[in-house]
Amino acid sequence: MKVLIIHSASINGYPSGEFNVANAELNALKSIGVDANLIHYPEAPSSFKHNLLARVLTFVKFLWSPRAYREVKFLIKQFKPDIVHFHGIFPHLSSSVFDAAWHFNT
Repeated sequence: MKVLIIHSASINGYPSGEFNVANAELNALKSIGVDANLIHYPEAPSSFKHNLLARVLTFVKFLWSPRAYREVKFLIKQFKPDIVHFHGIFPHLSSSVFDAAWHFNT
């Protein structure tokens, strides 16, 4: 069995609790012989505080991110997992990643 874990990582460089949980899940899966891979998907830098247009775009991407959809489809196509597990999809990945996984029936 192959498992792909995708975690929306923070760009501030500090590991979060979610970061630690995703790593612990990876280690637990590997310890029982599962072929698992963890991708810390970096959030895109944002000028959210400075620009009204950036705020509107952040909200739209919160609902659907074409970039995340394409990139997650690419990751799934490369790794060919049986299961995809997501951590912290909002606001940078959005629910679009579920459609990307569903596209491959994973």
